[in-house]
Amino acid sequence: MVDSKTIRHFTLCCDSADLYGWLIQNRGYQHRRLDDLSREVILRVGTQVVSLNFIFQHATRDLFRARTQDLLSKTAGTPDYILYNDAGDPLLCVEDSKTAPVGNAVLQRMDKLLPLLLDQSVECPVKYIGPLHGMDHSMNQLRGWPQSWFHKHFAKHREDIFLLLGEKNDVCPAVMREIEKSITQELQGCPPSRKHISDEELDILHAAMRAGVRTYDGKNFSGKVYKPDGSPAHPVQSTLMVIACLRESLGLAPVRVKAPAAHLAKLRRSKSRRVKKALEKGAVLS
Repeated sequence: MVDSKTIRHFTLCCDSADLYGWLIQNRGYQHRRLDDLSREVILRVGTQVVSLNFIFQHATRDLFRARTQDLLSKTAGTPDYILYNDAGDPLLCVEDSKTAPVGNAVLQRMDKLLPLLLDQSVECPVKYIGPLHGMDHSMNQLRGWPQSWFHKHFAKHREDIFLLLGEKNDVCPAVMREIEKSITQELQGCPPSRKHISDEELDILHAAMRAGVRTYDGKNFSGKVYKPDGSPAHPVQSTLMVIACLRESLGLAPVRVKAPAAHLAKLRRSKSRRVKKALEKGAVLS
């Protein structure tokens, strides 16, 4: 029996239950339900016994919000996993996907991660984990990250951020390896840290965005932020948010949004976190 006094406690705040289900199914870890409806998994990292407390956003919203509100106030979405030590310090932030984004759809994923990557006050590693390629069913062909300007000009040079998996690699084991690596570093007294994005990288990314996003001319954004039925066009709004964040980081004038008056009015009233973040970063509705 493990002495509870020797256990080191970590918390994993989850917007997805995939990892927990995979752990219980495939690893057979000792686990139990806690009073607050979160779940505890006991694992061994090196010679240290560790308690990993899973807090699920949809099951325990108040507890999840209390643990994550500081980090999530810096971004426009909720990453799938945020790892904390027993002092409440974030050690790792992960967004994962089982499908490969295609073309500018890559940017829809970035509403959760790019604001964190651009924020100099965020010291913990921020990572994206998913397959390198995936089937584009609309075209019935294999497509993926290498075809994206975002990958060519940024992601492929930052393998510390973008962990892109081959055909036979599963996402959950890769996520768990990153979590265990972060826990190991913390146990060794060297909390995980990240390499911040340089001004040169930002310049290259902005130039690639100007060339790769047909609705952005380097100053103005003319994407259709709402669909014909009036519902939000999430990838388009995420692209706008990414541009606004990037321009602020580069010290450029705010992006000017050109859209029908009805769409501009809806943007002003929008409660979407990605829209709010774009406006917070100075996007001008014209």
